[in-house]
Amino acid sequence: MLQQILNSSNKIESLPEPWLMLPMAQLLKQTKHTSSSYNYHFFQVHFDKYIKDVKDGKAVLLNAIRQYGLDLYGAALKKEDNFFLDKTPRYYHIIGELIEVFPNARIVLLVRNPLSVFSSILSYNFDGKISGFKNEPRICDLLLAPKEILKLKQHPGVFFINYEDIVSRPQEVLPKLFEYIGISQDANQATGTYQVDEIFASSKLIDRKSATKHNKPVEQYLTAWKKSIKDKQQKQLALQYIETLGEDTLSRLGYSYQEVIQSIKEHPVKFCIPTISFQQLTGNTPEILKKGLLFFYRVQKKIWL
Repeated sequence: MLQQILNSSNKIESLPEPWLMLPMAQLLKQTKHTSSSYNYHFFQVHFDKYIKDVKDGKAVLLNAIRQYGLDLYGAALKKEDNFFLDKTPRYYHIIGELIEVFPNARIVLLVRNPLSVFSSILSYNFDGKISGFKNEPRICDLLLAPKEILKLKQHPGVFFINYEDIVSRPQEVLPKLFEYIGISQDANQATGTYQVDEIFASSKLIDRKSATKHNKPVEQYLTAWKKSIKDKQQKQLALQYIETLGEDTLSRLGYSYQEVIQSIKEHPVKFCIPTISFQQLTGNTPEILKKGLLFFYRVQKKIWL
């Protein structure tokens, strides 16, 4: 939604989730979690040694990554002096590196209630199947993303904004965002009204609700999580997820821990016997045990549901 609002400005252009800076900014990180058929660990050892041996290697690398981004973003622009908006959710992995590569960029941290994030992944990405939460990328989306975002919340070069504020009081928060970017807005943009380019309306790379069903912020999705969390197992996972994040994290993100916990507890769901905890599903529980617990959940769901 926010991407569509900003893209409605004649000073901003965008395309659906480019993801193009992830592999390049990764070169600036020391990580052991990237894999490839050519052995990424060996690549990293040799590449890092090369950068150390080259005169001003770090500066050379930064300039090369910056030019890579500028060339690809520039190729998408119809007007040379416009902004290109790259909305890629998993840039939380490289926020610090993006600031280093593009010190003059406008970086917007868009945050949503973690309960809504959990339920959106469950329904949109997993079609209600909880087994998907054991995959590392999704564990990072749930647990690492909030931590990485909060590290930069007070950074003077970024703009922090909550999804709920956009839909409930757009006329208050959107002008501040446009001012941060450094562009003017018309009366429609001040209220969040937007027009959707065909490339977004037809894209299979994004959730198209905002592109096909609406042309302005709507509040109906604030409680959409209730439609996704349907049984006691899913409810338990949601509750344990919020408990895992903790009160301090939710508060710093802009949400009431007690209110979110209470809303989950009061949410009526269909009966089933929970067989696996959030910690078991997302932690280091042996894979064979995870599969067994998930199997029992699926079997008894057929009995109760």
